[in-house]
Amino acid sequence: MNKNNIQIEDVMKKAYYLYKSLLAEEYTEKLKETSLDVAKEVHEIKKDYISIIRGLEEIFDDKTDNVQMNIKDLINIVVDEVKEFIRCNKLKIHVDFKIHVNFNVTNHYYLVTILRNLIYNSIEAIETNKSGYICIDIQKQREFCILSISDNGAGINAENMDYIFNAGFSTKFKEETGDICRGIGLAHVKGIVEEIFAGTIAVESEVGIGTKFTVKLIEEDTERDLK
Repeated sequence: MNKNNIQIEDVMKKAYYLYKSLLAEEYTEKLKETSLDVAKEVHEIKKDYISIIRGLEEIFDDKTDNVQMNIKDLINIVVDEVKEFIRCNKLKIHVDFKIHVNFNVTNHYYLVTILRNLIYNSIEAIETNKSGYICIDIQKQREFCILSISDNGAGINAENMDYIFNAGFSTKFKEETGDICRGIGLAHVKGIVEEIFAGTIAVESEVGIGTKFTVKLIEEDTERDLK
């Protein structure tokens, strides 16, 4: 979230620079006012975002960072939320998960963020008129926690594969509204995987067949397996 805050700050600076540039040229007053409004609105978004970050920091302080949670309970929480979303939106998507071994994790708040982003990414990739399937597979190999999320969605074009983790890149465009997803999700996931867990994220995809994300994390507190 702090990384996203820096990106918001950068957008705000660019918007204000645009406003200052327009002032020096003979553009309409309405265009100048609009550019200034954009800078102001981005600033307001930034203030709200900072408030959210501070609130979360107060809730999840250093003491709660040391609280462990087993992976099975964590997955159940995420999957229950996802299934409720699917039910409320009347989607034809089945979600299944397999946990090969149960174990404790410490950074479960970050793990939830990774899982939710990838699962909802899969949901968006599945056409509304298609019977969808999402599979979550959890393994542990020594100090590594390996998560894979696969779906039978639309898949990713080969020419886009090198760009999907770039902030701002998106293939999601709604023709009926003109809205475009700004692509912060996968960039955010990659940042967490690399910066928090010193891990890796890889993707395999075939158009018309589906996509599979594999995340390999280093979790120092996964030594004790649970029954």
